[in-house]
Parts: sequence; structure tokens; C-alpha cells
Amino acid sequence: MIGAALQEAALDPLLTGRDHMRLQTLLQGLPRSLRRQRTEELLGRMGLLEAADRKVAGYSGGMKRRLDLGLALVHSPQVL
Repeated sequence: MIGAALQEAALDPLLTGRDHMRLQTLLQGLPRSLRRQRTEELLGRMGLLEAADRKVAGYSGGMKRRLDLGLALVHSPQVL
């Protein structure tokens, strides 16, 4: 019901943005049939499709914030 994007994003610098999204969809229990669709939808909304397959270590601070926000929205929370 609640999504959280904290002040400091807890992102693994060795994973890509797409890896983070896939992992979060799995952890939030999204049905397998929706995981890829939700990943692509949120990467697009956050303006990260072009950088989705790059490691997060190469992301700017703003890109990391947008990725973290997208991760908080994966499960369509009622409150963010």
C-alpha cells in the first residue's frame, strides 16, 4: 500500500537500472506476466530507457533519484 523513496537511494552500483526494476518487481510479488511490462513502463516514465542497461555506477545523481522513485512505484502504491 505504501511506496517509499528515501533521501539516500539504496542502489547497487554493479546492477543496471533494468536489473533493479526486475528485482523490485520480483520482491513486490508482481505476477510474472506483468514484470517486464511494468519494468519498461516505469523506466520510460522516469526517462531512463536509454540508460536502462548501463550500470547504476555511471548514473548521475538525478538519474539515481528517478530510478529510486520508479522502484518505489513498482507495486502501484496508494501512498508514496
